[in-house]
Amino acid sequence: MSDSLHDVASPYPRVDHEAMRSGADADASVVTALGVVRESEKQLRLALEVAEIGTFVCWIPERRFEFDRQMLSLLGLPLRPTFSHDEVARLIHPDDRTSFDLAFESAIDDEGLGMLREEIRVVRSDGSVRWLSVTGQTTFDRTGAWRTPSTGRAIQISGVATDITDHKQRASRLAGDLRDMQLLRDLSARLVSEYDTEAFFDAIVGATVSITRATGGCLHLVDDETNGLKLQTCHGLHAVTDRGCVWNDCASSTSCLRGSAIGAPAVGIDPPACPDRDGSPREMTGMWSTQSTPLVTRAGRTVGMLSTNWSEPNRKLSEREKRFIDLLTRQAAEMIERRRSKKALRESEQRSRRELVDTQLLQRLSAQLLEGRGTTSLYETLVDAARSIMHSAFASMQIVCRDHGQQGELQLIASRGFGEQARRQWEWVGANDNTSCAQALRTGERVIVDDIAQCDFMAGTVDQARLLDAGIRASQTTPLVSREGTILGMISTHWASPHRPPERDLRLLDILARQAADLIERTQAEEALRRSESQLKEADRLKDEFLATLAHELRNPLAPLRTSLELIRLPDNT
Repeated sequence: MSDSLHDVASPYPRVDHEAMRSGADADASVVTALGVVRESEKQLRLALEVAEIGTFVCWIPERRFEFDRQMLSLLGLPLRPTFSHDEVARLIHPDDRTSFDLAFESAIDDEGLGMLREEIRVVRSDGSVRWLSVTGQTTFDRTGAWRTPSTGRAIQISGVATDITDHKQRASRLAGDLRDMQLLRDLSARLVSEYDTEAFFDAIVGATVSITRATGGCLHLVDDETNGLKLQTCHGLHAVTDRGCVWNDCASSTSCLRGSAIGAPAVGIDPPACPDRDGSPREMTGMWSTQSTPLVTRAGRTVGMLSTNWSEPNRKLSEREKRFIDLLTRQAAEMIERRRSKKALRESEQRSRRELVDTQLLQRLSAQLLEGRGTTSLYETLVDAARSIMHSAFASMQIVCRDHGQQGELQLIASRGFGEQARRQWEWVGANDNTSCAQALRTGERVIVDDIAQCDFMAGTVDQARLLDAGIRASQTTPLVSREGTILGMISTHWASPHRPPERDLRLLDILARQAADLIERTQAEEALRRSESQLKEADRLKDEFLATLAHELRNPLAPLRTSLELIRLPDNT
């Protein structure tokens, strides 16, 4: 039928078959479109679930939230239709609530952009913390029908949330790695240029505590003499340092000593697993977890132990922390070994310089002794040399007077550092006195007293009290022996604090003692020679007087005889 037929009048209502066909087609199109939309929604929902993206709607006037299943899972909430604003606010980490509230208020401000973008932490019911990236768009009522004094024209916020915990953790780890690497670089530069030993050790422990997020830490070094661990510095363990605890008892089960024994990192966790004999370190410090890592040089030598402590039990190092601690301990071990080498070199150079100075002093002294000028001044020079060689505060020299007592007495002939009263007190020292020189006179051997306050043969004596009052805490006396083995005198040095002289100083003192003995022996021989010469002169004088007297006496009896002979020879008497 052509279209012109529709224009013909008819008594019956006209049926528009074309319109009917168009309506049917439209309904089919709607159905098809709805199917496409539903399929799209299904695919979108599937994509959101796969991507772990949750959706939400916040109804502003009612202050309530609607979440889909994925959002409920992200928040760790039970399946419910709606949640109040306060319930949701309590899920937000306390540190993020203020920033989220500000972002939310900005989003519902009708003069703003109406966008909500924030990264927050939520604390789920199981205690776990998750990071969420929240994005939402605000819908406003432009007619004003929904306007309220508290929310303005904002009706709802529709948005999505994504779990970004892994991303945040990776970023945090990366930031932590960068921070700790920078810390290690800065520490390396500081350790190279740091001359203060205490600051050097503090920097190492401070870096360790920072890397491991520990409550405290400490550094021990291996003592070469005892082969034990000696505390150098401590952070966060004031109760231990205040009470003087060093934890270097070889029988202790602390992690630093177990690590030192096995040469590898050791971890202590709680008292049942890592008991101390008395538990005192944990009681004093409140530390319930600890780890210790040996400081091992490239040559394999263990030079110390680096420990960290935590106040919570069962705390262990993560793999990342272990890597950084390994880097730090290797760096610290090399730096400590280098500093020790430099220190040993400096000490060797200082010893060489001191030995050169002392050797030159002995050479000059030998020249003066050969010249033999001024015996008294030479004695004083010997005492000055003894004090210099032994690095002492006091020094003295005595000679043995055999005509005083059975074993003789020591007479002070030169001293340095003593006051007038002390010189008078020890001008004469007998074999029965209680001093180091008296002991050397009795035994004929060198006597060294490390600490006069703890000396057995001086305990409770007047001499001990006098020495301590004079500020003397340590002393040594070396006998001056002639080449025939006779004790001629003593040379003594004294210190103001407990001290034991090293072998090097004693060897040089022995050379000085040999020179002093030779000087005394030569002086005594010269004095004996002078006495002998004086005696010979006196004998010659007496001889001459005797001969003169004898001649005079002999001449007197001959005079009468000569006179008689002369008279006999006269002519008148013939």
